Amino acid sequence: MVGIVGYTKFKASLTIDRIKEMAKGIKTNNSQRIKCFSHNFLMVASVTYPELASSEYATNEDGSIGALIYGRIFGYNKELEALKGKGHKFQDESNIAEFIVHSYEEYGKIAFSNLNGSFCLVLFHTEIPKVLLVTDRFGTRPLYYAFKNHELIFSSHSRAILAYPFTKRLNEKTLVKFLYLGKIGILGNETWFEGIKLMPSSSILTFTKSGFTIEKYWDLDYSAELKNEEGIVRDLLKAFKKAVNIRVEDLNGVSVLLSGGLDSRSVLGAVEKKQLNKIVAVTFGVRKCDDIVIAKKSCKKIGCKTLNN
Repeated sequence: MVGIVGYTKFKASLTIDRIKEMAKGIKTNNSQRIKCFSHNFLMVASVTYPELASSEYATNEDGSIGALIYGRIFGYNKELEALKGKGHKFQDESNIAEFIVHSYEEYGKIAFSNLNGSFCLVLFHTEIPKVLLVTDRFGTRPLYYAFKNHELIFSSHSRAILAYPFTKRLNEKTLVKFLYLGKIGILGNETWFEGIKLMPSSSILTFTKSGFTIEKYWDLDYSAELKNEEGIVRDLLKAFKKAVNIRVEDLNGVSVLLSGGLDSRSVLGAVEKKQLNKIVAVTFGVRKCDDIVIAKKSCKKIGCKTLNN
């Protein structure tokens, strides 16, 4: 369990010990690493597994724009080449945060609408100055925020905000929703704690000395098209294959937990042949059981490597 934490310090005078305490609030084992980054009006930190490199930080050449991202962005090579053609210099082209910084520098907030991935991020702009919190299109990486003494506090996990410290008080609105609906998270941005909010999906929270705004940068545009069943299946299959191969292409290696079920076999079957060398299918069970038998037959037909017990 990893993520990012941070807070502004436009008015407050805070030491680095506070960000470390917040980061410890989301750290779950000793192998996770905390990295802190300090600026005049912002303190941020990431908690990651070093071998996964799932959180990245970067600034532009003069340090006026910087970003810390938790998650992944897929298929941005063409956009990166376009930025290089416009004169942007990259120290590390594999650093997602550096791509985002230069993309924002070139296009402003429009840059976020083109990001394809699962992420949340914080971006700062020293010239204004201001801080932006951004979530992906479907909010797959939660980002929580709160305000205290006219400062912004944020984290991938609400317990880190409580470690700021922030008053722990039950949110009665959430309790009512839970008792009435049996679940939370389907109405609004409320959490279990009063004053701690959940960032909406595909949204940008902009915070400055004078206040904050939240705006949507993307929304699902659905329009029904009359098609026959064959056309619907063809379009669905095309989209599914594209989604699978974008992610496989971005990774050095992929393990597929293969059983007798249809979902994992569908993912494996969607992988392009030129990328099968990246795939290792893993399965387990009683020897000659249905799961093992079906998994072996699937791998043999598709032509990928297997591990089985």
